[in-house]
Amino acid sequence: MEKILVVDDEPDILRLVEVVLESTREWAVLCASDGDQALDVARREHPRVILLDGRMPGGGGVATLERLRQEPPLRDTPVILMTALAPDGSDKPPPGFAGIISKPFDPMTLPAQIRAILQP
Repeated sequence: MEKILVVDDEPDILRLVEVVLESTREWAVLCASDGDQALDVARREHPRVILLDGRMPGGGGVATLERLRQEPPLRDTPVILMTALAPDGSDKPPPGFAGIISKPFDPMTLPAQIRAILQP
């Protein structure tokens, strides 16, 4: 199983994503509730992919992505932005993100959305 780090400050969303992704038996789910915790977990666990909330206290998705990219082992880790508000009103991810998943998302299609973003 590949590791996936899910970062969200809302415990209900964090738990929902964890349950949905673990049910596929494709990913071992790691969780973090803010950017600092995400960086600590990512440094220690080296996840295959990171799902990152766009808005969190203490630094949102873009700020956390910038910090992740400063870590050589994490520089190329795909990071998917999960947000209720796309930065430019579209589904196009901002620079540096592998993809974007809009909130609210359909839990039944979340694994397929992640797979589609990760396909070369």
